[in-house]
Amino acid sequence: MKKLLKVVLISLAALIVAVVITGIYLNQHWKGILNKELKNYVQKSTDSLYHLTYSDIDMNLLTGYVSLRNAELRPDSARYKQLQAQQRAAQAVFSIKAPRLELRGVKILRYVRKHEIAIGSLQLNDPEIGMVRDETSVDTTQKKAKARWRACLWAASTCLILPFR
Repeated sequence: MKKLLKVVLISLAALIVAVVITGIYLNQHWKGILNKELKNYVQKSTDSLYHLTYSDIDMNLLTGYVSLRNAELRPDSARYKQLQAQQRAAQAVFSIKAPRLELRGVKILRYVRKHEIAIGSLQLNDPEIGMVRDETSVDTTQKKAKARWRACLWAASTCLILPFR
């Protein structure tokens, strides 16, 4: 009986160690992927108008939690001038800084299957939000993604929690 208990305990301990090591490996692997994809997603969804920077990223794949430290979303003034010349620039440009940006409900399997980033909610902690409004800009396009991005930025300036689906 003692021998059986010893074998069960050793097997259980080995399983726990294997799960922890696998979790650490996957978090490091996905950290690099998410690091690249978040920045690309912001550039693609804003027509390269905004750039996302941050100092560090923490994540937990099991809970779908991602945290960015010293996050900053800033506009590219040269790109904004190009969009103005093409009459595609929005009338408002935002600049957002936050010591911590938290993403909850990140769907890793959706990224694996469809290469899409899906986020349950986004929370900015102690943000600094700046907005520059240019009444001379006229946006003549009718893109859903652009309207959604503007709505997200507007929501960030009002309630600081953004649902994405």
